[in-house]
Amino acid sequence: MGRPFPPVVATLRDRVAAADVLLLVTPELNRGIPGNMKDVVDWLGILAPPRPLAGKPVVLMSASPNRFGGAFAQLQLADLLRRSGAEILSDLDVAIGHAQRHLDDHGVLVGEDPRREIAELWQRVLTRVQTDRQVVPA
Repeated sequence: MGRPFPPVVATLRDRVAAADVLLLVTPELNRGIPGNMKDVVDWLGILAPPRPLAGKPVVLMSASPNRFGGAFAQLQLADLLRRSGAEILSDLDVAIGHAQRHLDDHGVLVGEDPRREIAELWQRVLTRVQTDRQVVPA
């Protein structure tokens, strides 16, 4: 019998296990991921069935007020995820630097460059998932 998880954690683990690909979006805090993102990865990484991150393709997005766009947070998050068996699709990431310049007063993304990057990311993710799902005849 697996570990008993709080209901919300069990639901999250089941949903992640059933997903074709996981998109994780994080801000950057002091050149790393915020504590609540670490908590989520820790819950998903517990090695009890189902192992939701084992072999799971993961795409990362981040934003930061610095020019690097959350790249440090992405590196930290990717390292944590790999330890739990996830496959980081590092060729499909997006990092938005100077994020405050691309948001309106309500926190809505209005910058054209980031919007284009995100739209391109989704297209690449969909293409990747469709390619991975294709069945090759024996």
